[in-house]
Amino acid sequence: MAPPTESVSQTDSNDEAAAEPGSSEPRAVSFAFLKGGTSKTTLSINTARHLAERNGEGSTLFIDLDPNGHATRNYEFGYDNTLYKSGTDLDQVLLGTKDSGPDPATLPVETPFKFDLLPSSNEHESLEKRISSEAAASSRLRTRLVDPLLGDEYDYIIIDQPSNSGMMNNNGVVASGNILMPMLPNGETIESYKRTRERLIMPLEERNMDANILAVIPNRLGARIDQETNDRVLLEAINTNERFKTLVPDFARITEEEWEKIDAGEMEPPKPGVRDTAAITNGIEKEGVPLLDYAPENDQNDHFDEIAAIIERGGV
Repeated sequence: MAPPTESVSQTDSNDEAAAEPGSSEPRAVSFAFLKGGTSKTTLSINTARHLAERNGEGSTLFIDLDPNGHATRNYEFGYDNTLYKSGTDLDQVLLGTKDSGPDPATLPVETPFKFDLLPSSNEHESLEKRISSEAAASSRLRTRLVDPLLGDEYDYIIIDQPSNSGMMNNNGVVASGNILMPMLPNGETIESYKRTRERLIMPLEERNMDANILAVIPNRLGARIDQETNDRVLLEAINTNERFKTLVPDFARITEEEWEKIDAGEMEPPKPGVRDTAAITNGIEKEGVPLLDYAPENDQNDHFDEIAAIIERGGV
């Protein structure tokens, strides 16, 4: 991956045809939002699963950068829940010299879900502190791991970011240069977006580095939208705001004309966004698997497939 050279931009590729699986350039993407409980892990795991399904086994790497290790601990990767406790040599890769330490290609492990995993571990919290004193501290993940692996070992790299600001979060955004933002239907979402932009994105803009927002993803929706619910407030905001409206996936897009028809009772209110469905939750809690493996016929799989296509073509 080339070093970031451009300022923050929002990709508008609505007129482009959908990318065919395997036809786009290699791309790393971070699921980033400075607020806990936004389902970053659920979105990123399911998206990685669909990218791997679309592009073939071993095409996709999932990096669990969250020190809490929700992905590493909650999904059944076939290692008897030892990955988080056993740790990795990520610290040796990020803190050593480029010519010392293990080969970064040896760090990921295979999973039953066609994508590889670079697990989180209980070492990540100390790594946050230790990396801060290194030269080019924010670029370590990119130069030491993502650059060597993207394009040579993997077509796509998905990074599940921490929820709090800090050096590991900075590393993930710098390493990917592309961001997908989960957004929840509650009153704090827009403020959290502003905080994420101010603390993660604008500092990169000031350094002339890429931080392209590929899409905003409304998720965990479940309320009616023909009434003044939080779901409606969020969907109206992202579909009408100049900053957001070019970033809305098709599964959450509602036009002004459609809102008028919904309010006039002339149109059955759709159920947009990634829904807060039992199948997604049960897949994690009962079997520790992505939705595609737990309930392949569930219609929410179409949404995750669309997010995968957005990553492939580099925008909505």
